[in-house]
Amino acid sequence: MFVICRNGHLGLFWEGEQKLFIENESCVIPSRKQCLNYLIECGLKKEQAISTIALMQKKTGNWISF
Repeated sequence: MFVICRNGHLGLFWEGEQKLFIENESCVIPSRKQCLNYLIECGLKKEQAISTIALMQKKTGNWISF
């Protein structure tokens, strides 16, 4: 699952194995397509959102700033 915080500025790919505490105005998104749509709504270009999602999945368990 994808965790997005700060209106699309910080993200994490979460496999559900560790406890997760998220702040207000954050969301957990179950699918790649929904995450793509959300990041585009936050102002990222489609290509940037696609590469961001791929990077989040590659860096499982680490926060990514974008």
